[in-house]
Amino acid sequence: MQPDTSQEEKKEEIKPIEELPLDQRVKIASTYDILERIHPGCLVDALDKVNKWCVARVLDFSNNSFRVNFDGWSARYDEVTLHKNFRRIA
Repeated sequence: MQPDTSQEEKKEEIKPIEELPLDQRVKIASTYDILERIHPGCLVDALDKVNKWCVARVLDFSNNSFRVNFDGWSARYDEVTLHKNFRRIA
């Protein structure tokens, strides 16, 4: 008995998100609730004050804000972000 290849042929190739068009990545990101997954100590991509995406570690997380430390930068540059601005975190 030969394997049923018709099922395999119908499967779409799964691509890394980096290879998807921007509109598809935005659609996927809009369904992802980042706030449910943020906790102290986790690494995130964060948009800094000069609109540059940087790696950051979440230091504190509360009901209405979180504080991050940008990788390689002193605590002087830590930022507090209100949840209403969560789009600055990826």
